[in-house]
Amino acid sequence: MNEDPSAILRVLRNPPMLANLSLREWDLLIPYARSTRLLAKLAIAIQDNGTSHSIPDQVSWHLNSADLLAKSRQHRAKWEIDRIVYDLADPGIPLVLLKGSAYLMLGLPVTHGRLYNDVDILVPEERLPEVEATLRSSGWQFDEISPHQERYCRRWLHELPAMNHPERGTKLDVHHNIVPRIHSRKIDPELLFKKAQPVPGNDRLLTLSPTDIVLHSVIHLFRNGKYRNGLRDLVDLDGLLRHYAQDTDFWTSLIERARELNVTISLFFACRYLRLFLETRIPDEVMDIVRQWQVPWPPLVVMDKLVKLAMLPPCVYECNSARKRAHWLLARYPLCLWKKTIIPKIERLMGV
Repeated sequence: MNEDPSAILRVLRNPPMLANLSLREWDLLIPYARSTRLLAKLAIAIQDNGTSHSIPDQVSWHLNSADLLAKSRQHRAKWEIDRIVYDLADPGIPLVLLKGSAYLMLGLPVTHGRLYNDVDILVPEERLPEVEATLRSSGWQFDEISPHQERYCRRWLHELPAMNHPERGTKLDVHHNIVPRIHSRKIDPELLFKKAQPVPGNDRLLTLSPTDIVLHSVIHLFRNGKYRNGLRDLVDLDGLLRHYAQDTDFWTSLIERARELNVTISLFFACRYLRLFLETRIPDEVMDIVRQWQVPWPPLVVMDKLVKLAMLPPCVYECNSARKRAHWLLARYPLCLWKKTIIPKIERLMGV
């Protein structure tokens, strides 16, 4: 293993090889795993493989620390979700957990070793003023942003400005949709609420349906352009598919739902990079279908280069300017550039 960021991919594809790494190889791998928020995942992989005894003591300290941090964050996230349910006591407000919060409350295997920073919820747009007022009266505050940034969030995005609780230091994102308003391909949130499912043991909480949980992860990465934790999110997707694909009808349902929600292009990219990066087991017949959704622009050779730059950690000893440029470009594809950048600037100049 040399000074190559793709080294993290090799151990993710083949976790048993972790037991045979030298101290020099661990010295290179740990910074990559930490920067991609995957160090605790490696600790879990070693525990699952029963090879903890093969790991040098100098390395075990890092792995155990990462595992403890992940468990602590998960415990804290559960408590925070409980507090949010308490704050939003009106049972008439559908409260749908998104992303990691949903994985956690459903007890999905993908939760193991996952670091949590915030809680994401989805509520109907017409209830946003009520939800916002209730949360603010319970101590939640918006992060410090300019009036222009706040207008941009409220007018063009799919969520309120990020909130934090100053006493507890926790973050909350309140969504009313899973794609920004700036996107030309809209998703009717009612389609999501109709298939939402209750969290077992908690009748106040909902999650998206299994197909929608997967597709939201796909959308978050490959439509909304959130690549800064891209490799971690791809590992999440891999885990979700491993879990849900145990149902033999899941792939058929996923393809049908992708068509219904008009996220076929994003699912194509997700399947492509899951196979390329993590060698995820996706049936050939599924790949044959999603390849039909490939778009002519940008050329795949360009997209492959950008995604690799954006997802892999920067080399420890090199400038990561190329990675920053890749993030900038991917954040603007396939969103509507006119709405994302030009119209808000015109509004700002006009004082709208």
